[in-house]
Amino acid sequence: NPDMVGPRVAWLMSFPNSGTTYTGSLIKSVSNMTTATNYGKEGPVDKYSRNIPLRADSQYGPFLQHIGERGIPNYVQTKTHCGGRCGFCSPSKYIETLDSFEQMCRTGSRSINDTLGGTKDVRLDGFPYPKDIVQRATHLIRNPFNNIVSRYHHRQKKHADDIEWSSNNPNTLEGFRAQCKEMNARYSKKERKSRYLSDDIIELFNGVPCHAEFFRYVQWHNLAIETTKRLKLPTHIIHYENYEHDFESTAKGLLEFLSIEEIGDPPSFIAGKDYLHYYTKRQRKATMKLIRRVATPESWELIKRYNVDV
Repeated sequence: NPDMVGPRVAWLMSFPNSGTTYTGSLIKSVSNMTTATNYGKEGPVDKYSRNIPLRADSQYGPFLQHIGERGIPNYVQTKTHCGGRCGFCSPSKYIETLDSFEQMCRTGSRSINDTLGGTKDVRLDGFPYPKDIVQRATHLIRNPFNNIVSRYHHRQKKHADDIEWSSNNPNTLEGFRAQCKEMNARYSKKERKSRYLSDDIIELFNGVPCHAEFFRYVQWHNLAIETTKRLKLPTHIIHYENYEHDFESTAKGLLEFLSIEEIGDPPSFIAGKDYLHYYTKRQRKATMKLIRRVATPESWELIKRYNVDV
């Protein structure tokens, strides 16, 4: 919309732990511009402990991640994880429709004062921000095998102060495999009874570690593509691994897409986060068979490069 007044939302759409943090840091470092987020806990608050909306006409988000010296670009990279991304949960919690997913892309949380004099993060379910302020999208995608292990590592960080949880879920290959086994067993009965999962998909779950995680991964990318098509958003695709293999053109492509000028140095990219060895070859083949079945043709075009055991 060339007539829009004020900053425009440019979604950074990502299944969690697929490179969101680095991509946000890249924009901030090279441009000295702020980014935004759907999630209030990731941004500053004013003197009343309230998050600061990117736009005055959209009080339910998104929210600025920085204030003060950083400028606000025309297209503001805005973090969203959309929906269908829970970890330990049953199908009724993670199966999404296009409508519900798209609404979650525009829904987040914000900080409010609590009764103890501090702040807490409150979800804004039922209060999505307007569609028309979203003008572009970057769709970030990562190798599914690495992405799912990274989500396991994230759960470890969240439970860092829980000695019992940490001891039962060590930061090792064995710890990951044990948690996958637990996850598969915990929800198997609900999966078989779910009206959302067909018999052939249930059959393909066999032999796939953390099979629900891989289902969520594919469903997420399917719906992300459909959401950007529905909203007619110009969309830029980034494969996370390209930061390692072709950093210069990957970063340049993102900056050009957001119409942002490069004036600073990018943060260092830490390469080598490869966890293929966490899976056996048989498990990887079974996983890609499941992914191929669930993926739409457009999603498969993005994911098939990771089918290393053909």
